[in-house]
Amino acid sequence: MKTTAHDVKRLASGRWVQILEAMGGLTSLQLNPSVHGPCPKCGGTDRFRALDDVAETGGLFCNQCHNGDSSPKSGDGLAAIQWLCECSFPDALKRVAEFTGSNQVNGSRTSQKPPVTPNRIDENYLKFLRTGF
Repeated sequence: MKTTAHDVKRLASGRWVQILEAMGGLTSLQLNPSVHGPCPKCGGTDRFRALDDVAETGGLFCNQCHNGDSSPKSGDGLAAIQWLCECSFPDALKRVAEFTGSNQVNGSRTSQKPPVTPNRIDENYLKFLRTGF
């Protein structure tokens, strides 16, 4: 039986902060819903934030990257992984399934951890943290 997006989201619920730190290279500060700061992708100041329910859904938002024409659209952790890791939906689904241990291969579960991407904190973000600008 193949793992579905619904299955993966259910198993990742409550673990998205851990998943986005490990797979997307984000910090706990960047994933704090009360903190707005530079976008880890476009670098724009005060554009990026984690949604209030980030731990349950993995939702992230950048005012510039997630405009009306963006792909993938913001909304949930799978879209966030696609955006951060620059991968397709099937690849994001596979990565998160492997991380949660829900990937089905020939009817058996695997629990391989995905590769960790380097942290994407840049100089603009560090300056923002130090000065607030």
